Amino acid sequence: MYEPVRRNHISSSRKKKARFLTVFLTIAVLLLLRQLSEGIDPVTVSGAHSSKLTADLPTHQYITVSPTAPAPPVYAKNILLLDAENGDVLYGQKIDDPIPVASTTKMVTALTVVRKMKLDTITTVSKRPPTVQGSKINLRAGEKISVGDLLKGLLINSGNDAAFALAEAYSGKEGEYQPFIDEMNAYVREHNLPTSKFFDPAGLDDERGRSTARELAHIARLVLADSTLRSIIMTPQTAIASTDGAIVHELKNTNRLIQSDTIYYLPNALGVKTGFTHEAGHCLVAAYTMGDKTLIGVVMNTAEYTTTASASEMRKLFLWAEKHTSLRQYRY
Repeated sequence: MYEPVRRNHISSSRKKKARFLTVFLTIAVLLLLRQLSEGIDPVTVSGAHSSKLTADLPTHQYITVSPTAPAPPVYAKNILLLDAENGDVLYGQKIDDPIPVASTTKMVTALTVVRKMKLDTITTVSKRPPTVQGSKINLRAGEKISVGDLLKGLLINSGNDAAFALAEAYSGKEGEYQPFIDEMNAYVREHNLPTSKFFDPAGLDDERGRSTARELAHIARLVLADSTLRSIIMTPQTAIASTDGAIVHELKNTNRLIQSDTIYYLPNALGVKTGFTHEAGHCLVAAYTMGDKTLIGVVMNTAEYTTTASASEMRKLFLWAEKHTSLRQYRY
């Protein structure tokens, strides 16, 4: 008794499908006639629309190393070449080994200063900073000088005395450096740099102070992102003075890559920070522009034990990048 009802249902369903198909085909024919009347090729219209969408998508360039590139002819224990924009490692050798980092520590010292101190603050140098060993700007006990000028002495001339004077200025007490060192270590922890640990503001503690080539490169990215520090590290030479002008300190950048009177000079180099101790060897963290892109190089503990070794090896690394890298594009 249910069979006739089933047949009527099937018949009704088929009629609906037939009407739908007729309407669909009618619309398709009308669209085709419209395209032909407007001179649009119906075969290519889909591709043209796709191309327009692709063209509207934003593009981004990134640096890539040629697959046939040889290893860079750089002789050091730890080597890194980094794309400063996205953090891509373009070349690396022992980049995560914990190592002593000498005066490259001063990048974190500088970042801590601009974070925690006012650059126009005037401080009085105590008798302790002038007695610090190693590279100095020759501060004098009793000298009054601004934090901003000490920062220049720290980064340009790699002044150990400037580093300790800054740490004292932060604590407000002669010989009291630990509060500033604590801030340095807090800074690297907050920026997810777990291997980096510092025990003095100048990088003299080779037994405990540690970082890695990878983390130093990311610290350099932070330095470059700060307009004040970026300007200082790019300065080949300048002079600073005590507030009364009686004491003048001539500063010359220890990074030979930005010194136009040396054979290591590279016009596209941006500076950053040199370093040396007997344990860390000759070190350099440097930046270099290629077009609108920036590379960061790290060369730690060079095989050659000379004062020019780190500049020589870094120069080779950047010139290798010029020859064996190129820009690629991808679309979002």
